[in-house]
Amino acid sequence: MASAHGLEAKTRRLAYRLIDDYREDGYAFYADINHFVREIKPQKDGLVYATYFPDYAIIKALTSEGLIPKRLMEDRYLDAIKEELTITGLNINIRLPIEWKEYVINGICTVYMVPTDELEEADIYGWKLTSDKPIKPVDKTFADFSTFLMFGGCARWKIVD
Repeated sequence: MASAHGLEAKTRRLAYRLIDDYREDGYAFYADINHFVREIKPQKDGLVYATYFPDYAIIKALTSEGLIPKRLMEDRYLDAIKEELTITGLNINIRLPIEWKEYVINGICTVYMVPTDELEEADIYGWKLTSDKPIKPVDKTFADFSTFLMFGGCARWKIVD
């Protein structure tokens, strides 16, 4: 399943096809570094978040606390990426701290496919869908940084002072 740098190519292709099939069927996506989520529970703000865009879900998981070491989740790093996420058409472009590169590139997350019947659009483009109730995924698959790129995501690395 995993290689020295994320998923093996065959696993990645199968994951891409599965996610893309669900995307075509109108499902939303949630990604997490926890591979055993049975129910997506509301966060501290009381909301469950999902998106129509798998690349967005994947990069959010690959840049989450737990995958990135705590020492690299200091405010200076978090502040450095706050304004570095842009959406161009239907793709994610993000600039990330160079110190995160090895963790993001080698990380593996799980993408959960979720029905949209209990989700509300939190923005007009479908980047953020929310619910105040827990949601049960209907399926899941592994993803990595290359999967993010396959869905059109773009990352650049920057030095953080």
